[in-house]
Amino acid sequence: VINSTGAAIGNLIAEGNNVKIIKVFRELLAIRIFVASIAASCIYTFASPFIGVWLGNEYILSNHTVALIAILSGLGIARGVLDQFCYGCGLFADVWAPYAESAIMVVFAIIGGYYYGLPGVLCGPLVSIIAIVYIWKPYYLFSRGFKMNVWKYWQIFLQHIITSAIVFIVSMYAHHTIIQPRITITGWGELIVESILYTIMITTFMVVGYYFTSNGFRDFIGRIRIFKKR
Repeated sequence: VINSTGAAIGNLIAEGNNVKIIKVFRELLAIRIFVASIAASCIYTFASPFIGVWLGNEYILSNHTVALIAILSGLGIARGVLDQFCYGCGLFADVWAPYAESAIMVVFAIIGGYYYGLPGVLCGPLVSIIAIVYIWKPYYLFSRGFKMNVWKYWQIFLQHIITSAIVFIVSMYAHHTIIQPRITITGWGELIVESILYTIMITTFMVVGYYFTSNGFRDFIGRIRIFKKR
């Protein structure tokens, strides 16, 4: 659903209204990180219980491994807005970027796997996506496309990441003190009930947190209200 906005972004950039472009960029980045944060949190919280119910406790991964998988999943969801705006601006000169991302991933995965096993292997794609997608791509987009200082991106990005981190900590505390004491996972039924309750809870917390801290998220909510009125 989020990826379907790509064509509209191209039309937006063609208008040349920089204020409107940055406004929409903030909206899409906010909703991307919002969805990515919820997904990553749910993966981290329920990957191990899911494996335990499905295959048995002997197959449960370590917390470090699950955390890396959750972070990679979140970063994968959130990265799309940068790619969309780069394509919309016609920025295709960095043809080396995918090759560099692949090379960094392979090198760090081999080295990390040799010394640290599966968590080390997962560090390969983590390092590559941070280096290319979250360091190079923002610089490339803002300097060549938006003609702005890349610090503007980091202000927006870090603001949302901090909000997500605070909400995640609060949600984990509420999960451990309110939900878990009342539900003991012994099968699929308890797992489904607990996961639904946790997802509703963290989504509610995220909506509240983002609404009070993110201009882009509030603009997105306002856009939904206008659409409903029509």
